[in-house]
Amino acid sequence: MKKKLLVLITGLLIIASSAFAQKKDHPLIGHLEGAELWMQNINKIHEYLMITGPMENDSLVSSVKVVGKVTMTSYEYKGDNSAFGIIHNYTDFLKNNGFEILLSCKGGECGGNIAKYYNGINRIEPFDQNNAIAWQSRYFKNFLSAKIQINGKAVDVCIYIAQGWWKFPIYRIDVIEESEQTSMIVNNNTESIPNNVTNENLQKNINVTNDVVPNNTKTNKKSNSFIIQAGIGQYNFYDPSLYGQNTVYQSNDVYSGEMSGFKDLSGPYFKVTYLFNENIGIVADVAFHYGEAGSYIENGTSSSTYKISADLNFQRVGLTGRFVGEKYPIKLSLSSGIGHGSFEAYYMIKNNDSSGESRIDYDGRVDFPMVYFQAELIIPMFKGLFFFSEYEYTVGWSEDFYMDHNTGSEYSSIEYKSPGLGGNIFRIGLGYEFGK
Repeated sequence: MKKKLLVLITGLLIIASSAFAQKKDHPLIGHLEGAELWMQNINKIHEYLMITGPMENDSLVSSVKVVGKVTMTSYEYKGDNSAFGIIHNYTDFLKNNGFEILLSCKGGECGGNIAKYYNGINRIEPFDQNNAIAWQSRYFKNFLSAKIQINGKAVDVCIYIAQGWWKFPIYRIDVIEESEQTSMIVNNNTESIPNNVTNENLQKNINVTNDVVPNNTKTNKKSNSFIIQAGIGQYNFYDPSLYGQNTVYQSNDVYSGEMSGFKDLSGPYFKVTYLFNENIGIVADVAFHYGEAGSYIENGTSSSTYKISADLNFQRVGLTGRFVGEKYPIKLSLSSGIGHGSFEAYYMIKNNDSSGESRIDYDGRVDFPMVYFQAELIIPMFKGLFFFSEYEYTVGWSEDFYMDHNTGSEYSSIEYKSPGLGGNIFRIGLGYEFGK
């Protein structure tokens, strides 16, 4: 067993080290001190739109499509330079190494929304929706494109810098090594072609294998991720007998208090989600709600204090489906599942009159099954961090709910016949998605 475990750990370390080894600076252009590599994508053969001049009327008037090996690398920069300092450093570096600067501009100097074309057409893959907000046009700061001839072949460089509400800028370096397209098709069938096979038939009988697959080939490989969320929510019963109507008490036309039922219960909420791919997953959550209300009523020589409080807690499991925007990073998820809930309520009446103080206490608890339906809106903030807002409708049922007097006295119990324990819930909070 120990030997198998050692082999497994060794294999995982080899896989992890090879994965990290793939992400490194391009040999021609490195990173600024203080920058950390964030994402990287390398395509052996790729078409790239080079922006070579400023825009006019929000349209590209100077650009060219090039084909070759494309390396896209993005960095988080936490050094001492601003976005301007980054572009200044790279401009000097490229000039000193023989590059011709084709375009260098910042913000409005570029003549339009250059980020729309840069990020929309030359999109880094795999496109991470959680990080997409970082490349939005309103965060665009600087753009630089340059060119050089090395050993008779053209090499292009594009640098894009953005900085939003976070403290440090991010930037992306694309290096395009222009070349003719070369065939990646191999044939492992060494049989000779019969003499009677014509060119037309040959095209129908060629055996193409997938022994060699280029880096930019998309597959249906699963993209697992794990999500944790924490927030706060408010629960409102839909059953009027539990929710209660505001009742104003008066004595000689003088306001003295109100009772409002078991409503406006609020408390913390926690949820974990495991996604099998970008859209489908399983979810489990727990929630805790508490609330209290009361009134003080005065009537002649006596007075009464009424107080009610309630706890509502539940745990559920379910399935979730997520819809991810193609152009915008906002996500919508729909979930449904089953679970167990518990509702405990307390009701107290304390009277004060000339004979002294008397008190009546009622307490009751019921456990119930429940079904829920949930709609959630997710707005990415930075990396895996996101803000969520959700609405939920629950259905819970119980035959009877009794609140018994705590001393078993002659006072009868309070009974709710077949109460509707379901309700509406509104929540907000923060979450983080791992594994993207």
